[in-house]
Amino acid sequence: MLNQWDDDVKPLIQSRKEAPAAAACIPNSVDVDSFQFLLSSWTPIFHLIAKNAVALWPLSVLRFLLDKHHPVPRRQDTPAVLHTLGMREAEVKSAMEGATRLVDPECPPLMGDYTLVCLSYGWLSKEHPDPDLFHLRLLVEELEQQWWAQGKRRERVFVFWDYMAIPQNSRGFSRELTPDAAVAGTSQFSSLPFQPHQQSEKDLLELFKLAISNLDLFYGSPQTRVFR
Repeated sequence: MLNQWDDDVKPLIQSRKEAPAAAACIPNSVDVDSFQFLLSSWTPIFHLIAKNAVALWPLSVLRFLLDKHHPVPRRQDTPAVLHTLGMREAEVKSAMEGATRLVDPECPPLMGDYTLVCLSYGWLSKEHPDPDLFHLRLLVEELEQQWWAQGKRRERVFVFWDYMAIPQNSRGFSRELTPDAAVAGTSQFSSLPFQPHQQSEKDLLELFKLAISNLDLFYGSPQTRVFR
């Protein structure tokens, strides 16, 4: 797939350069070969997002959880938790769709108007990676000081946090939703294309394996900002 992309990328870039909408993504100062390199480093990550192997959440969601003093939920529980904590249905849907709506296979973060942050951290308990919001507070407060995460741009900053990004098995955390509660809490989002609780265990396992086997793409890519 990547080789086919590389074969086609030069005419694609040239055509986008000629289109007004592409001007912001491909400045005239960037030559085709340089942009081809940027695309080749971004394409594998984009495919993981497009296949729903990972979920990216806007910074505003993490701020919301911090304000509510709630630890980050498992990926499959996040929509229900956000709604239970008082986030409006439309806002939850927007957060769930945000990354897939904005990320562009032809416009990587370095050239586009969005930012992808990857959290590198250590788990602080066996049941949950951050039960007392230590990592969450540091991450949110530090990111909000960056110029590219100010004001409305916060909605264009997406965070890869493995616990929220990849389906997780239960570890018995006291604030973890039961399967029935998670299903009930996400019923109003049934129109969205990906519903973790409606996937078979086999399908979720395949997504988990796909994501885990490609984690190095997120932490080693020039397209991402790694927070440690």
